[in-house]
Amino acid sequence: MQYAGRAIQLAQDLFGDSLEEGFLHRLALAKSNLPEHGDGQRIYEKFVRPAMVTLEKVGAHYAISSLFEEYPEQAAIYSHTVTRESFRVIPEGTMRLPLGRAHIMSRVTQESTDVSFGVLHLGDQNVHGGVRKYRGVEAFGHLQLEIAKIFRTGDIPAIVHAVDRHFGAGIYSIRLLFRDEQRKIVRIILDSALREAGALYQNFYGRYATLARFVAELGIPLPERFRMAIDFTLHEEFLSALSADEVDPEKVSAVLEQLRATGITLDAVTAEYTLRKNMERAAHLLELRQDSLESMQHLERVLRVCPLLPFHVNLWLPQNTYYEVMTMHIDTMRAKARRGNGEAAAWLKIARAVGEILRVRGEWDGPEVAA
Repeated sequence: MQYAGRAIQLAQDLFGDSLEEGFLHRLALAKSNLPEHGDGQRIYEKFVRPAMVTLEKVGAHYAISSLFEEYPEQAAIYSHTVTRESFRVIPEGTMRLPLGRAHIMSRVTQESTDVSFGVLHLGDQNVHGGVRKYRGVEAFGHLQLEIAKIFRTGDIPAIVHAVDRHFGAGIYSIRLLFRDEQRKIVRIILDSALREAGALYQNFYGRYATLARFVAELGIPLPERFRMAIDFTLHEEFLSALSADEVDPEKVSAVLEQLRATGITLDAVTAEYTLRKNMERAAHLLELRQDSLESMQHLERVLRVCPLLPFHVNLWLPQNTYYEVMTMHIDTMRAKARRGNGEAAAWLKIARAVGEILRVRGEWDGPEVAA
């Protein structure tokens, strides 16, 4: 049905005649086996028509998503190329207003157009954007001056009215973005909200941590909302400590002690996954630079926290990487160490410590490794 919708769209562009009305009449005769969808016409209007891609819609996608990510002067958006001709963002308090124009070309049909756009961002998901075909320097300058002037007054209804008046039917919001980009932008907004929530919880815990430990020592259950704030804060700190490039065993131990003292149950599954991925990244670096002292030290620093943890960590990948590296390089590194190469001697010493943590033994074990 989407292919049919695209064919109708192209036919209208080429011949000026709309075939959609007759097509919808026929679709209405096809009843859906799902009552909530009614018939083919309702399915078309609900799913197909909103998904139709026009050059103006690509322009709207570009304008709105530019609020959340930086585009180069020439950007590829799916099968279209967008070339920025003019762009500026006007801030006003927590609001932002991007205004600009761009050239859009389909790399499939070579169809192209120039558009001007203005997007009002009131914060979070509240985006009200307009796109229209570019009408020349004078019209674009008038659009910029009027909307920017009203925007600086902070009169939100007047700004929305100005955007509607200038762009008419070409009004878009995040709901009308391409699905992949829609998810990406919503994730950016949610991440920002989570960071703000994390800061609030952190402040709450910093103020009431002593009380939480006191209540836990008395064996009195913490109120659920109180527990939620502490649970969130301590787990964020713990996961951050486990995923750091330089894992600090003292920090890990301190957070574990706070979890114990406040009676919070550790989310061992998420913690194990976080540390395992960090270890696998360190093992991959060692795989890339097998005779590097720095890479071996980095893996040892990440692994150092394993004995401190009250849960099992899956060491399969770093164990196999370590075994392969030792098998290939042990003789060479020993020979270098015997000739007085200090870095090779240090590599052997750290490698032995890594092997002990990973519980991987081989012919390289023995006192001569640290020679």
